[in-house]
Amino acid sequence: MEQTASARIAELIKHHDDLDKVSSLRSKLQKEKAVIDSQLKAGVQAQTHVTTQGAQSLADAKVSLDAMREELIRIDKLRVESEESVQDFDKINRLSKILENFEKTQTFLNNFKTMSSELTVINGLMEEDGEPELDNPMNNILEAHYRLSLLRDVEDSAWHYAQSSTDDVRRTISKHFGPLDQTVAKFDHRIEWVAEGLLELLRSDNASLVVRVAKIIDREEKQDLASEMASEIAQNSSMNTANLLGSLQNMTSHRRTRGYPAKFFDAAKRSVEDTYKYCIDTYGEDVDELLDNLEWIFNDLGLVQEGLTKCFPQRWRVFDKFVQYYHYESYKLYNHVLDTDPPAATILHILDSVRDYYEKMAQMGVSKEDLKPPLLDGRENALYDDYLSLIVSKLREWKTNLSTTEKENFIERAVPPETDSDNRLGMQGEVVMFSIINQQIDVAADSGLGRILAGCVDECSNVLLERQKEWEKVMKEQVELQINDTGADDGTSTVPGGLVEYLIALANDQIKGADYTEAISSRVAPVVSKKYRTQISSRLDQVSDEFINLAKKCITGLISIIFNDLVTPFKEIFVSSVWYKGRPTRQIVDTILEYMVDCYSSLNPIIFEVFADDLLEELILQYLNALAPSSLKVPKGSEQIKNDIEQFYNLFVGQDVEYISPEHVQSQFKVFEHLLATLDCTVEELPERFQALREDFWDAPLDLFEKMVRARKDIEGKVVKEIMSSIRTEVLQTQQAPDAGSVSQSTYLSRFTTLSSPQRSSKRRK
Repeated sequence: MEQTASARIAELIKHHDDLDKVSSLRSKLQKEKAVIDSQLKAGVQAQTHVTTQGAQSLADAKVSLDAMREELIRIDKLRVESEESVQDFDKINRLSKILENFEKTQTFLNNFKTMSSELTVINGLMEEDGEPELDNPMNNILEAHYRLSLLRDVEDSAWHYAQSSTDDVRRTISKHFGPLDQTVAKFDHRIEWVAEGLLELLRSDNASLVVRVAKIIDREEKQDLASEMASEIAQNSSMNTANLLGSLQNMTSHRRTRGYPAKFFDAAKRSVEDTYKYCIDTYGEDVDELLDNLEWIFNDLGLVQEGLTKCFPQRWRVFDKFVQYYHYESYKLYNHVLDTDPPAATILHILDSVRDYYEKMAQMGVSKEDLKPPLLDGRENALYDDYLSLIVSKLREWKTNLSTTEKENFIERAVPPETDSDNRLGMQGEVVMFSIINQQIDVAADSGLGRILAGCVDECSNVLLERQKEWEKVMKEQVELQINDTGADDGTSTVPGGLVEYLIALANDQIKGADYTEAISSRVAPVVSKKYRTQISSRLDQVSDEFINLAKKCITGLISIIFNDLVTPFKEIFVSSVWYKGRPTRQIVDTILEYMVDCYSSLNPIIFEVFADDLLEELILQYLNALAPSSLKVPKGSEQIKNDIEQFYNLFVGQDVEYISPEHVQSQFKVFEHLLATLDCTVEELPERFQALREDFWDAPLDLFEKMVRARKDIEGKVVKEIMSSIRTEVLQTQQAPDAGSVSQSTYLSRFTTLSSPQRSSKRRK
C-alpha cells in the first residue's frame, strides 16, 4: 500500500514546478478520498444487509425443520394410535402383505414368461433405428430403453430371490436371462457410441439424439440414486423410519444400480483421449506444427459451452467436465512435447502456446486456478531458464566454432582480409555472429514476452562481450609479438606479415558490430514494456560501447606498430647532424603518410577519425619525448623545429585529402608554440612560460616542461634544477582543479611520460 501511494505521489510530482500545485493536488485527493469512503460505506451497508438476511433465513429454516420434525412425530403417533384402535390390525396387515406378495409373484411370473417376446420387440425397435450414424436420430431409443429397463428390473428381482437358492437355480436364471444380457450390451453400445460422438452429432445437426440419450442417462441416474437410498435405509435406518419410507423401497424393488452416468461420461472422456492421440500421431515429431494446430481444443469447448450444455441437465455441469477432460489431455500433450527434448525455439513456442491456452480458457470463463494440474506442472520459470541455457550453449558453440577459424586466419595471416564494395577491409565473423544472434532475438521477440526477450538479449550480450575480450587478448598478443620481433631486420622473423591489415579489418568489424547492436536495440526495445525496455537498451548500449572501445584498442595497436617502425628516425631527431638536414623528419612524415593513405581507404570513416586524431597526438608526444638534454642551440635548433612542425602540419592538412581539420591540428600544435617560446625566452621568463603552457593545457606534466628546459644548451643542469624546484613549489601552492565549465576532460599532454625506446625498429610488412 505504501509503495502504491509513493508511486502515485511520484507520478503527480515529477518536476519542481509541481510543488506549486500541492494545495490543488491535496484538495483533489481529498475529494477522491471522500468518494471512495462513501463507496466503501455503501458497500459495507449492502454486505451487512445481505449478512443479516442470511442469518434470518437460517433462523427461519431452523424453525421450519423443527416444525417438520414435530409434525412427523405427531403423524407417527397417530399411526400407532390408529393401529392400536383397530381390532386384529396385525392379522389384517399380514393378509394385505400376503395379497401384495401374490400380486408381485404373478407379475414376476408374467414378465418371466413374456421376456422372449418383449426382447423381440426391443430388438425390432433397434433394428428399425438402424446402425448408429451421425445423421441417424434413432427415434426408438427411448422406447427401447423403457422396455429394456422393465426386463432388467425382472432380472434384478430374480437374482435377489436366487440369493438363497441352489447353484442349479442360479445357473438356470443366468441361462434364461442370457438373451437379455446380449440385448443390453447392444443397447449399451449405442449409448457409448453417442457419448463418444457428442460433438460430431451436434455438428451434424443431430442434437435430438443427444437429448434422447441425455434423458435416458438422467432417468438411470435418478433410479440408481433411489436404489442406493433404499439400500442404505434398509441397512442403517430404524424400523419406524423404514415404515415411513416404505413406499420408496416398494418403488425401487430389488433393482441394482447400473451406473449409466459413469459409463456415459467415461466414454466421452475416452473420446477426448482418442482425439488427442490422433492429433499427436498426425504430426509425429513435428512438435512445432503440433503446437500450431491446437485451435480445435477451443472450438470443441466452445461447442460444449454453447450447444452441448443445452442438451443436458444443468446439475451435471457438463462444461466443467469437458474442460477437465480436455485440460488433462492438454497437460499430457505438453508433457509429451517436452519429452522430445525440444530446441530453444520450440521451448519458446511451448511457453507461448501455454500462455495462449490460458488466455483462451479465460475468455470462456475458466480461470487458470481452476485448471488442475497446471500445464507444464507450473515449470514455466524453469523452462525459461532451460531456454536461456540452450541459447547460451548454442551461442557459445557457434562462437567457438566461428572464433577458431577467425583467429586462425588472424594469427597465421596466410591470406589477406576480405575487401568490401567500399574497399574497406573486414572479416565475415561479425556478420555471421550477428546473423545467429538476430535469429535468436527474433524468435524471443515472437514470443511476445518481455521477460524472455530481455533474457535472450542479456545472454546474447554476454556472448558478444566474451567475444570482444577474446579478440582483445589475441590482438594484443599479436601486436606485442610484432613489436618484439628481433628477426625483422635480418630476415629471420617468424612473425607473419599483414598484421596492420588485419588490425584495420578487426577495427572495421567492431564498428559493424556497434551498428548491428544499435539496430537490434532500435528494433526490439520499443516492443516491450518500460521495465524491460530500459534493461534491454542499457545492456545493448554496453555492448555497443565495448565494440567502440575494442575498435579504439585496435587503433592503439596499429599506432604502436607505426611508431615502432619509426624508432630509428626519432632517435636521430635533436641529437644528430642529419636532423638539421631534415632526413629523420622526412622519413617520419613519409612513413606516417603511407599508413594514413592506406588507412583512409580501408578504415571505416568513423574509426579513421579516431585513428588520425590519435596518430596526431602520438606524433606530438613522441617528438617531445625525443628532446635530449643540452641538444638544442638557439636559434639554429628553433629554426629546424619550425621546419619539422611545418612538415608535420602539411602531413595532416596539406595533402590531396584533408585528414584532419586545420583548426584541430592548430589547436593540438599549440604545444609547439610553447616549446619554441621556452627555447627562446630568458631564464627569468621560464616560470611564466610554464604558466602559459598550463593555460592552454591545464594538465601538462612538469616533466614535459623540464624536458623542454633541459634541451637548451645554454642552461646548465644545476640552473635547471633550481628553476624546476622553484616552479614545483609555486605549482604546489597555487595549483587547483580547473572549472568544470571551462575544462571537460584531460588533454592529450596528460599522457606524456618519459618513454623508453624499443630496442629495434621493425619494418612494415604487408
